[in-house]
Amino acid sequence: MKLGTARIVSLSLLLSALAIAVAASFLTEEGSGAYTGSLILTLLLFAAGLFTALFWGRCPACGKRLFVNFLRLSACPYCRKPLDASGRYGGRKKQAGSRKN
Repeated sequence: MKLGTARIVSLSLLLSALAIAVAASFLTEEGSGAYTGSLILTLLLFAAGLFTALFWGRCPACGKRLFVNFLRLSACPYCRKPLDASGRYGGRKKQAGSRKN
């Protein structure tokens, strides 16, 4: 998984866990089956978000883990190389000299 994709997946899992936890605390009674189910789902999503950040949040250049400040880093704290040179997460990078005249 690429670093940009890992950032997006990790952030979306953590935010969905937060949304389910807040919704469950306001919409269900404590001790009910729905409350317990939403609590389990929240814990699973939170663990999946942390797992994604821990195992796929690595510098593409040196391969070291970027767990601390993983979502905000623009350069690797170890090798100082930029983590995302294009500034976006999805498109292909243009190669020099590939343009046809």
